Amino acid sequence: MAVTALDPETAREYRSALHTLVSDDTPEVRAAVAEKLGQLDVEVMDDLTTLRGDDDERVREAAATAYGELGEAVAVEWLVAAANDDPDRAVREAAVAALVSIGDPRAID
Repeated sequence: MAVTALDPETAREYRSALHTLVSDDTPEVRAAVAEKLGQLDVEVMDDLTTLRGDDDERVREAAATAYGELGEAVAVEWLVAAANDDPDRAVREAAVAALVSIGDPRAID
């Protein structure tokens, strides 16, 4: 998949294309976009907010991981909720890992 091949610098150059792919019909594409967004900067928060509400667990997991990579505390409330309530174990684990990366003490609760 072409999205996964992008290095962070190239991903920044194709930021608008990544934004368009947030609404792609294929969950694997949306998950790959979320992963790449985690390598960018906080300007991607709107896209991650969209992706974290996705019906597909792979996309939610990738969004949680991206938040952890960004180290952005703005997502802490969603990460806590995902860690406690998401029906998918991988999403819960990714949310906990993101909380640890961010440094939020609720990761150990």
